Amino acid sequence: MKKKQKKLLKKILLLINTLLYHFIITEIILRTVDYQPKNELIEVNIDIPNHPIISSKDSVLAYEFQPNYSQEGYKINSLGMRDYEYSKEKPENVFRILATGDSVTAGAEVAHINQTYPKKLELLLNNYSSEKIEVLNAGVDGYTLTQVLRYFLTKGIEIEPDLLIVNLVIENDFYVQDPKIFTDMEEGNIKYYNSNIKYFAKPNFNFILIKQSYFFRFINNEIIKILKIQKNVDEWPLGEEKFIKDIKKTKQQTEQNNITIIFVLFPTFDNKRLLNERAFIKSTLTSLDIKYLDLFDTFRQYDNHLLKAQPEDIIHPNEFGYEIAAKEIYLYLLENNLVPP
Repeated sequence: MKKKQKKLLKKILLLINTLLYHFIITEIILRTVDYQPKNELIEVNIDIPNHPIISSKDSVLAYEFQPNYSQEGYKINSLGMRDYEYSKEKPENVFRILATGDSVTAGAEVAHINQTYPKKLELLLNNYSSEKIEVLNAGVDGYTLTQVLRYFLTKGIEIEPDLLIVNLVIENDFYVQDPKIFTDMEEGNIKYYNSNIKYFAKPNFNFILIKQSYFFRFINNEIIKILKIQKNVDEWPLGEEKFIKDIKKTKQQTEQNNITIIFVLFPTFDNKRLLNERAFIKSTLTSLDIKYLDLFDTFRQYDNHLLKAQPEDIIHPNEFGYEIAAKEIYLYLLENNLVPP
């Protein structure tokens, strides 16, 4: 009996050694050729440290603005926002609005903070209200809806907003791989990888494996190809269930902290209506009793070239586009009694 056990143990050890040997050889080969799955790797080319974006310790946020950054007119305050300086603690007799979103909110294609819609909205509201109103610009370039909501739950809620604006560009923010992602700073780049696979390990451990091992990154990518679960613009990458779950969680936190939440739906300048997606988002928000403002019809009243930041840019408004957006949001807030008179 002992002989059989010894033979079995030898076979098991031989198998482990063989697998380990092949793993090491494959890892060396993949590192030598610097294997990077194209449908997994996204690179943000930056000149660290002279760039407003830095790696985040939060694996879902992946990256964030560098606090106190200032260069060539692009200024980030101590709270990590492209905005003027504000105290983290809300002052007395102040109504505070937190505007969250991606580069459309941040105003990536306009030169000055005052040209962004949050600052234009702040000016309109303070000309109307007897109470001081702050509109803090918490938009971060490239953020998806998942990252935006994560930002509010981990950072935004700490600055005590009375009202939360979630800016959503459906054609841009919604059609992105669900970003359970991490960053890797090297050679002047931020690299972050999608990791939806949960077959070999729990999500957090799975991300660590992909970050540290080229071999596991390769296996992960091949599974994605075989199961055909890579991003497809004709499908819902976030998934309807996840979208609803994220919105419910955010709404729960806003209610617990007495914060009003509204969604502002920005269109792009390629004339895509995405009726099914818009209908789903609107019906979901309505069912959850969350207010929303859709700017599609408003923007369609103007020629695209009057609103675009750049001729080839279908995402970002220019200053005139932001003026229109700010005015519509302003009127919506007043009509729904969402700001103090």
